[in-house]
Amino acid sequence: MNTSKKGLGRWSTLPVGVALALVLGVGLFSGISPAQAQNAIDVKVQPALFEQTVNPGDKFSTSITVSNPGTVSRQFTIGVQDISGMKGSGEPIFTTSSVPEYGVSSWVSLGSTLVTVPPGGSVVVPFTITIPKTAGPGGHYGAIFISQGATKPTFNGSGLGYNVGALIELRIAGDAKQLAEIKEFSTDKSFYQTPSVNFTTIVANEGNVLLQPRGPIDITNMFGQKVGTAIVNDQAASIFPGTQRSFTATWGGSGFAFGQFTAITTLNYGDTENKTVSASTSFWVIPVVPIAVVLGSIIFFILIFIWAVKTYVRRKVNAMTGKSGKEESASISEEEKLLSGGGLPLSRLVFIVIATAVFAIIFLLVLLFFFG
Repeated sequence: MNTSKKGLGRWSTLPVGVALALVLGVGLFSGISPAQAQNAIDVKVQPALFEQTVNPGDKFSTSITVSNPGTVSRQFTIGVQDISGMKGSGEPIFTTSSVPEYGVSSWVSLGSTLVTVPPGGSVVVPFTITIPKTAGPGGHYGAIFISQGATKPTFNGSGLGYNVGALIELRIAGDAKQLAEIKEFSTDKSFYQTPSVNFTTIVANEGNVLLQPRGPIDITNMFGQKVGTAIVNDQAASIFPGTQRSFTATWGGSGFAFGQFTAITTLNYGDTENKTVSASTSFWVIPVVPIAVVLGSIIFFILIFIWAVKTYVRRKVNAMTGKSGKEESASISEEEKLLSGGGLPLSRLVFIVIATAVFAIIFLLVLLFFFG
């Protein structure tokens, strides 16, 4: 049987090799010496992964090697467990129960269920895999575990037990079903003050083999301009058949951003043929502080403008009525009479209002086009 480490990236969340599935006590606080803990961590199983494409009815024998670089002899229990799925974090879920649809435990025959490894030595553990003639195309997954129960501590406290294993990934030849579906593509909020957005993409594997969907998230502003990109599943982690997995990605834009943005993700998957699946979502970026500063500035200039106009009108009214500077304060009623009686053309007031609105619009457009 040919083995390869090519697929280890798919199981990147599982600590394979030296520290695969170690279940450790808490060192000095559990009655276990640092030397004992170190010896446990140093136990090795090689190879860490068996990856093979097989045909229904195939039968072959292979082996794993268990190494004990410690200073004491160790006895291990050997067992096979199926992988029934994956957690949201991508960690495989192992089970001692048979999983006929995707498991391998019923196909594996062990030469022995116990092995003793001398200090500084290694032992070859043979096993045989028999593929049923009725096996349909698709993936089957499991692991051979080398286990040691909790040892009795020298002092009071907990013991130390652990599992170290080798993954088995078999692909039954045939027309494997590769189908992914995006169940959710969303942002953690609908409105942001700065262009720093967290995306969540939940992808379901509707097929019968492992899938590794990966692709970009393209972000465009309300003018259709592309302003950024994020990557979904940059580590190329896998989704187990019949399960779904959540991926997160972050986009951090630079510069001034305002308005509604659209994000479109397109994920590629499939090793026998290239397939894609896509989804979109939208969100708003409203920089409250800059907008408040801009609006405050506009209001300030409008007030200054109105004050200047009123001062100008008051002086004109005083000039028309012959009043002196000392009598300016008494001229407001005259100004009001002129305004109400048509002494000051209405078109001038309309011009003031329109000019103020145009100034505000132009100012915002300049910000959007040059800094958006």
